[in-house]
This record gives sequence, C-alpha cells and structure tokens, in this order.
Amino acid sequence: MSGHRPVRRIALLALPPLLFIGFIASIHPYLAIDRPVHGRTLVVEGWMQHYGLDSTAALFQREGYQKVLVTGTARPFARHLRSGDTLVAELHAPFARGITLHIAGLPSALWTLMANGDTLFSGHATPDVTKVGPFARPSAAISWIRLTVQDEEPKPDDPPVLFLSDLWSEEGSLGTELRHVRILHRDGTEEGGWPTYAHQAAAVLESDGIPRERIIIVPAKEGDGGRTWSNAQAIATMARRLGINRYDVATMGVHARRTWKLYRRAAGNGIRVGVRSMYDPWCRQEDWWRHWYGWWKVVKEVLGGAREYAVEGTSEDRESRVRSTDRQVP
Repeated sequence: MSGHRPVRRIALLALPPLLFIGFIASIHPYLAIDRPVHGRTLVVEGWMQHYGLDSTAALFQREGYQKVLVTGTARPFARHLRSGDTLVAELHAPFARGITLHIAGLPSALWTLMANGDTLFSGHATPDVTKVGPFARPSAAISWIRLTVQDEEPKPDDPPVLFLSDLWSEEGSLGTELRHVRILHRDGTEEGGWPTYAHQAAAVLESDGIPRERIIIVPAKEGDGGRTWSNAQAIATMARRLGINRYDVATMGVHARRTWKLYRRAAGNGIRVGVRSMYDPWCRQEDWWRHWYGWWKVVKEVLGGAREYAVEGTSEDRESRVRSTDRQVP
C-alpha cells in the first residue's frame, strides 16, 4: 500500500497544472463560438471597436447578407463647445417630460437653451459640472433642442469654453431618444454626433462600403440586465416588427457565446439566432493568456456566463424541458 502513495502524490501534484493547461487550450474556442444560421440579416453590436466593425463589414460583403441591424445603448454624451458653437439635438418623437443638463465651463461662457423656438434658460457656466433643470415647454412637447454658447471674454487661441456632460430626463440618459446630434460652428462648418453606439457603428459600416439603405439603426435602452441583454431585446422587437425569422449576431471574440445565449433568449420561439465571432487581435486564441487584457476578457465572460446559467440553466436543459412538455400534451 505504501508503494502507491508516491504515485498518488505525483498524480495530485500533476493534476492542477494539467487542469490549467486544459483550461488554457479549451476555453477560448468554447467562448468564441462561431455558429451562423445563414439568414439574410446580420445583427451588429455597435459597441465593437473599429477593427471589429471593419471585419463585420467584410463579413457582410463576403457572406452575402442583405440587411444590417445595428444596435447599441447610449454613448457618453460629452460634448465640448467653443464660443459661437450651436449644438442641435433632434428627438425621435416629441418629448413631454423635463430635460436636465449636466454642464460646466468658463464663467465667461454664456449659454442659452432653446426648444422648438422657445428659450428655456440662459445663464453663465460654472467651473464644476452642475445639474441644471429640468426644463420643459409649458405648452407643448419638445421635438428638438438647441444649445448656443458665447464667450463674453474671447480668448486668442479659441479654446472650448463649455462642456455638456449629458442630457437626462427623469428616466435616465436621453441618448436613445435622440435621432440626430450635430454641432454647427461659427465658420459655417458642421460636426456630426452619434447619440448611441448604434449610430456610431452604422457610420463606420457605411464608410466601410455597406450601402446606407441596407443599414437599420436599432437603439437600445440599457436596463437592469446589462448592455447585451438590452441590445438583444431591442433587436428581437425589431425583428418581429420587420418579419425577420432568422439572423446572425456579430460580436467580438470571446463575447460570442454569452451573446448567442442572450439573443436566443430574447428572440424566443419562432426566430432562429446564430452568432459570428469577430477576430479580436487583443484576445487571440493562440496567446490570450500572455497578457492581462486576455485574462480580463476571458474571466469576465466565464463569470458572466456562469451567472446566466445560474439564473436560467443551460439552453440544453431548457430545450429538454420544452420537449418533455410537448410530449405530455395530448
């Protein structure tokens, strides 16, 4: 019996490194799953980095997709304005609730807020970001707002004099309520703005050669379930509205498996959902474990996936329960 003890000890010592090596070798392909259903519609998660969107545009052209649904939650608003600038924000639909601004700037910056031609407020900026509002039109809803700024003490180098941190209502950021944002400069030039990651990604995809008429922007309000779940719900709603019964979701690398699970859950019965894993040069299968970013991405997805499975159980279990229920129905 004593002769077996060294063998057991060696086996116990060897087990942890073997498990670690197995984890390193298998976890990336498990998470970065690529399983398309080959529909005509490609869904794009707008938060992806530029290189991910470039790869997605190439995938669209290569695989023969006909339509792109781009989703994303509100971007940080964060606009810097110079003297003479005018920010114009148009809403998707008339907005009857009050609007609050988080704003800061030089004390010499005089800013004016207008809505549908009515002046709602005019005053000087403060050095610290200050919550100002809420503002509402007394007689009608708001369909667009205009914020102008003038520096009463002009500076020779024309620096930014006003910082608009965000636009809010009592329900949260107005990012997903905005249809279009632009900044008009005093020299007649214009600067575009993207209220959501969906708008931002759509602009990148169009610049990569996807025709504008094939791109549908689907903004999502971020709820308690997180960004991916909010995007999945928004896409499922739009797919039903458009009569789309099959689509693939493009996302970054190891985020694919959790994305696939959440989008399938949001779609429910009657819609087939696939997933396309875009190559992530910062979290590659061959060497992700060699740097902190790779570990951060992988561990984040492992923990996120574990949380999803703990809440709902595996998709296989759920499908098994559905099949079992179907067999019991006479």
